[in-house]
This record gives sequence, C-alpha cells and structure tokens, in this order.
Amino acid sequence: MKNIILIPYRDREKDMKYFLEYTYPLLKKNIENLKLVIVEQEKGKPFNRGITLNIGFQEMEKESNGVINNYITHDIDVNPFESTIKELYNKPIEDNHVIGIYTSFHGTLGGLIKFNSNTFKNINGFPNNFWGWGCEDKDLQNRAEFKKIKINKNILSNSEKSKKYFKIFDNYKRNRLMPFNKLVYHEWKKMKENAKEDYISKNGLSTLKYEVIEKKIIEDIIKIKVKV
Repeated sequence: MKNIILIPYRDREKDMKYFLEYTYPLLKKNIENLKLVIVEQEKGKPFNRGITLNIGFQEMEKESNGVINNYITHDIDVNPFESTIKELYNKPIEDNHVIGIYTSFHGTLGGLIKFNSNTFKNINGFPNNFWGWGCEDKDLQNRAEFKKIKINKNILSNSEKSKKYFKIFDNYKRNRLMPFNKLVYHEWKKMKENAKEDYISKNGLSTLKYEVIEKKIIEDIIKIKVKV
C-alpha cells in the first residue's frame, strides 16, 4: 500500500518551490511509502481542479496492480507543520470513509482530504466539467453523502486553529465560474435518487478523457503534464 499525495497544479512556481523545498521533506519524513504526484494542466482552457485530481488518481491506479492505496488531495499553497502531519495525515482510513484534514467551512470536500482507492471509485471521483475555480468540492461532498460515505472533518478554513496547523499562501487570482453553484447547492437537493445516481455515473472517473504530454519521475516525486 502506498500513501499518495495528489497536487493539482498550474502557474504556481513560487508556491511549488516552497512546497518542494520545505513541506515535502516533512511529509516524506513522517509518512511511510509516500508518493507525491503533481498533475499540471496545460495552458489553454480554464483550470479544472477536479479533472486534474481524477487524472492523478487514474494514473496511479494503473500502476497499483489491485493494491488499495491511500490518497490525499493537497493544494500547493497549503503547507502543514510537522506536528500537523503527525497528528492528522496518518489517521487510519477504511472503505467508504473520507477524512477532511483541511476543508472549507462551506460544507465541501475541498482542500486536503484523505480517502482510499475503493472510496474514490465508489463516488466516481470528482466531476470533470467544472472549469474555473470552485464548486467541484461541493459536488464531491454531495456524491459522498449520497453514497453514505462516512465523513470526518478536522480543521476548517475559517477556524483560528488553521494558523496553528498550516502555513497558507493565498495570492493566486482565481477564475471563478459561479453558474455551477445553482446545481451543487440548490438543484441537487431537489433531484430524485435515480437522477443523482445517473449524474454521478456519467460524470467522473468513468468518463475521464485526457492526454499525458509529459511524465517525469524523480525518486518519489511524479510530475505529469496533461492536456484535457
């Protein structure tokens, strides 16, 4: 079993440099069998966090040979302290269970979340069609709740405790496409059970399309550049 950290990435050179220089060594020191997977989306289309995380998961599952791995989604501008890693990153996970390490207070599964291979497949991953910033994490929580996944959250983004657990950089101009808000926050609640099941099955890992442009492996760090 591997512990795999998935990072969605584009145009964050300064944050990446800090993460690899200071945060990654702490993660490697305190997490056994660690793999760091950075998925960079090629320029052109608006950034799609959900699809890049789906790709990272899919690429690692191809190499798993049926072994169940643990995954943590991780934004590049969130840097845990060593005490944070020891306390929160190694918490045990089981099937149909998601741990929110650092998540939004808006009732989403964004930011840093931990799950295993079976759980992510069960919810069919993130949606692939959320272009721009936001709402893919609310969609993921909707899926998890519908599938009756056990969710445990630790540090919320609006908590004063977050400063004790993480060094966070937030200097990135996000391209928000808000029309999807209506679906994930309002229309979803009114949808019938079979409609929700149909939506999930037709938008996620099972419908993922992408092209790997470049793949580099340096020790336990895998960098994948993709076209979507």
